[in-house]
Amino acid sequence: MPPYILAIDIGTTSTKAMAVAANGKVLASHAISYPTYYPEPGHAEQHPDEILEAVKNCIRQTLLAARGHELLGLSFSAAMHSLMAIDKNGVPISPLVIWSDLRSTEFANALIDRGVAFKIYAATGTAIHPMSPLCKLMWWKVHRPDLIQDAFKFISIKDYVLFHLTGQCVTDYSIASATGLFNIHSLKWNSDSLQEAGIREDQLPKAISTTHVMIGITEGISRELSLPQDVKIIPGASDGCLANLGTNATRKGELSLTIGTSGAVRMIVDELKTDPDQRIFNYILSKNRFVVGGATNNGAVLLQWFEKNFGESETGNNIYADLEVACQRKPSDLIFLPYLLGERAPIYDPLARGVFFGVSLQHQRLDLLRAVVEGICLSLLSIANSLTEVVGEYEVVVASGGFTRSPGWLQLLSDVFGKQVKIVAQEDASAIGAARLGFEALGIKETFFEEEEKAVVYRPNMRSHVFYQKKFQIFLSLYRNLKQDFFNLSKLGEIINHD
Repeated sequence: MPPYILAIDIGTTSTKAMAVAANGKVLASHAISYPTYYPEPGHAEQHPDEILEAVKNCIRQTLLAARGHELLGLSFSAAMHSLMAIDKNGVPISPLVIWSDLRSTEFANALIDRGVAFKIYAATGTAIHPMSPLCKLMWWKVHRPDLIQDAFKFISIKDYVLFHLTGQCVTDYSIASATGLFNIHSLKWNSDSLQEAGIREDQLPKAISTTHVMIGITEGISRELSLPQDVKIIPGASDGCLANLGTNATRKGELSLTIGTSGAVRMIVDELKTDPDQRIFNYILSKNRFVVGGATNNGAVLLQWFEKNFGESETGNNIYADLEVACQRKPSDLIFLPYLLGERAPIYDPLARGVFFGVSLQHQRLDLLRAVVEGICLSLLSIANSLTEVVGEYEVVVASGGFTRSPGWLQLLSDVFGKQVKIVAQEDASAIGAARLGFEALGIKETFFEEEEKAVVYRPNMRSHVFYQKKFQIFLSLYRNLKQDFFNLSKLGEIINHD
């Protein structure tokens, strides 16, 4: 009966707990979903206690399913860029504002216009964008000064969970390095960021290593979850960083690509890589391991949007079944800019919007669906190209996330990138990465990939790749030509919302 790490991945749409043995075998798992709320245009919030309850229930159910095996400890993964305020008792005094919230757009733009953006980016590794807790705090400073004054701590969702489990208010270096508030060189809170946010250093949690081992949970949590009070807690890292570990995309020349609700491309390096154009992030994974890359707001969430708004399924099944049919069709000259949620890397433009370009009477629903998926792939290619300019070339794409259920999408991605696409893990790469980091923290050798099964590999059709290279140039040109019009369009939106 092998011992295990209980890995908990706190995502945007759900939390998943997995009992993982040192050979990588998943002994048990449980997942619970929760909603995102949009109280106003541009606002994206969640209820922290709904997520906390999901985490506790996932832990409880997975422990139950893994009975008979020895629990070694708990290790955590979480989505980045979330922000909430708590009082001294750990009670939320704000909603959880998540990565896709755009309310602080004008404050991000102000940092850029004032010429201080690069200094903050170079120190913190986080590009200036409304996603970052720095910009969210700047919005609160103007619109919710009571929070800035009254909050005991400003924390992320993972920090909130750890506080309620252990009674300690801490954050790990990985989550901290995605806030725009943390100096990734000195491993301290960044004074320039604090000044912009209008908060004190003591209003932020203590930053600790991703592999720091905390001993013990509160007596109440011990009783509630039937956990030993001296159980080991490893804070872990961000979901993006851990996806590289979870797919074993840790070597030079390997590009990790994840598409879930959003998407990202990343590489692991042993030194920080600052981009003069501020297109890529630098996040801390662990000692001497940094994850550089870029994220898109617009991943598989666009398929949900399409399924809801673009008529009945041709297959009578779900959107992924339709996608397989669409990917068998001959590609068309239709192009889609996929910026329905604005965009992060590489353009960092929260005002960007979605555009179908080249629509004619010959185009049908499946052509539009294919164009949406192509647009996501082209957007990720633009991030990968930015990463290549700063870090160097890659030879293979290691893919993970929900989109790996679609062979058609994977082949299309290979054709767009002109690279082999390898699948070594499915949808749970971040949880697997958290488990690997947990074994590392406890000094236990893991063999997750020593007996790795032969990976599924998709190879590019180079004739199709030539077609997509030409399409990519039009894709890039479209955004450049429309950037000012996106800004003008936002002003129209202000008039509508004001009325």
